[in-house]
Amino acid sequence: MKRNKNYFRYDLLALADDASDKVLIFTGIYKHQESSQWVTLSALRVYTEQKSKTICGHVNLNRVQVDSTLHLGENQHNKTIYFCGKISAYEHYGDVRGRVELAQLSREKTPIWISKSSDAENKKQADQSLGSELT
Repeated sequence: MKRNKNYFRYDLLALADDASDKVLIFTGIYKHQESSQWVTLSALRVYTEQKSKTICGHVNLNRVQVDSTLHLGENQHNKTIYFCGKISAYEHYGDVRGRVELAQLSREKTPIWISKSSDAENKKQADQSLGSELT
């Protein structure tokens, strides 16, 4: 079956070659889906101080993992979400695809949050979340 190039998430796979062992900060737009086991984030970007390009159309994070830190519901639909994640690859119906998984950080660090009111506040949260876990 012919697949759209975004299905494979080539930019994620390329980034995984350089950063598979690193925790990175990503941003995405939360897309609420009632009764889903997944938290869907669209327009995924790696968070940097300069504007970065979208590297993936969407990713799904495990809702149980996300809910342990942050409950996202209908009121957060289309809000920007920041999260600490690790990139990897997996096989799906015989195709290798890129993915991002929510990073497991020490208890006092926040792996996922709703965008703050300013870039400075988001940068401060990112620095606090990663701290010594940034590699």
